[in-house]
Amino acid sequence: MDTKNRQTAYDLLENESEAVLRRIEETHPALPTLSYFTSLARQWNRTITQDPPPGSVVILGTGIPEELILATGAAPLRILGGSHASCAWSDDLVPRDTDPVTRSILGYLHQPEGPDDRDVLYIIPISSDSMRKTAYLLTREKKNIFAADVPPVRDDTGIARWKEQMVRMTEAVCAHRKTWISADNLRRAVGTAANARITAQQFLRLSAEFEDSLSFLARVLVAGSYCWAEDLAVWRQKVEQLGGEIMNTGSSWNPGAEERPGILLMGSPVLFPNGKLPGLFEESGLAVRAYCDALVSGFMAIPRLRSAGRGTRKLLDAVAEAWYMYDSSSAYVKNDAFRGQIARIMRDDRIEGVVFHILKGQVELDFELNYYERFFEELG
Repeated sequence: MDTKNRQTAYDLLENESEAVLRRIEETHPALPTLSYFTSLARQWNRTITQDPPPGSVVILGTGIPEELILATGAAPLRILGGSHASCAWSDDLVPRDTDPVTRSILGYLHQPEGPDDRDVLYIIPISSDSMRKTAYLLTREKKNIFAADVPPVRDDTGIARWKEQMVRMTEAVCAHRKTWISADNLRRAVGTAANARITAQQFLRLSAEFEDSLSFLARVLVAGSYCWAEDLAVWRQKVEQLGGEIMNTGSSWNPGAEERPGILLMGSPVLFPNGKLPGLFEESGLAVRAYCDALVSGFMAIPRLRSAGRGTRKLLDAVAEAWYMYDSSSAYVKNDAFRGQIARIMRDDRIEGVVFHILKGQVELDFELNYYERFFEELG
């Protein structure tokens, strides 16, 4: 793509993100704490489309235990995808039918002028063939990467392979940051991240109950902002503050939402700044009572450290195992973790239907469709 077209794509990204953020702000004037989350989005967009700070650790996707990075003193940046405009920056690199999340992730790294990422470590979870090829492309471009191959079967061999990879990833981060981790640092990092994820779980349940006070688009923004926060303790405080505002204001952005047909949205992630799908739900008169994808299901990964022992390696193994068992990416031949979460969600008697969202190119999710068709038919 020539320089002129690249700059046009950059302007489109700015316009796309800003339009979604303004829509959220204008829709919820009675929730002032939302400004913290829209500010986080703007700051993340500036950071990721300009030069990341020296020594940055950037995770491309989900499923990587951020505790292992937090323990080194770094706040990881995450690129999840979700932007239509950033897809244009990867047009020359991947086929047209590549799934848009992968295209968007690659596009963020091939923006106008390109970021100065000579002092950036990219961590790539290999959860699909597209991400494997992404790792190859970035290696060919001389990027500093660590590729974590997700074993597709959850058995003793798979867990052992994953634990060993997480040890090597932590060593790579320590070498990149020129630091080391201790058991105490890791325990503190686990506590900080676990408390934030528990707060995220509570917020998603609360916001679904008060769906007439908070739009689905705003819920997507708040959930995704977990990945942009430099300080998870502050993020947690702001989420709790927003929850209080939702319960206390009684303001309604969408009168009558409680009477609308309630659905579960599942499958491919709905990521900021993509507001297309939330807009469709608003226009169709459907209320999203729950949604679950690889990002949201990651909030369930709470390591149990009391029985892990005191050594750094034993703690690291406990963190790695918790993430491996709760990860709901499409890497697994049989995605038991995701199936279990969907079964729990379906106990909510307010859910009357299901929308299975599958982005073009995400074939791994398509393989799960037959199972869920049978499962939901049994539930009526």
